[in-house]
Amino acid sequence: MDIIVGIPSYNEADSIAYPTDVASRGLIEYFPDKKSVIINVDNNSPDRTIDAFMNTPTKVPKIYISTPKGVKGKGNNFKNIFEAAVELQAKAVVVVDADLKSITPQWIQYLGEPLFAGFNYVTPISAYWGRFWILRKNGQGIFVRETLE
Repeated sequence: MDIIVGIPSYNEADSIAYPTDVASRGLIEYFPDKKSVIINVDNNSPDRTIDAFMNTPTKVPKIYISTPKGVKGKGNNFKNIFEAAVELQAKAVVVVDADLKSITPQWIQYLGEPLFAGFNYVTPISAYWGRFWILRKNGQGIFVRETLE
């Protein structure tokens, strides 16, 4: 596996379809030569987040992983996504929230490309004058401003 997009969730049946669809489009557009998968790491949501996720049409394979009943917390979701990444021998992992409304396919590009260029960590930050991406390589931070189209 080359790249995983992980989507942690709890009771996100009403919102998870949008970031799932956008992640799929971003992977297809910006990483067409990479083997990819979208993984929903859930906390056994009673609202059937699993159905909303698995029924979202995508061109990228999807996997659903849940914590056992009664085990909650985003930390447990991250544990599951990183365990899956190790098991699948992923080269890169991108994580986006299940309730994102502002996500675009370019986010997958901006979060993923630096990981294939030797950077270890990428995160977005927002400020009133624009969105910036922090990239970390060998312990040094670099700020990169998003190009607005």
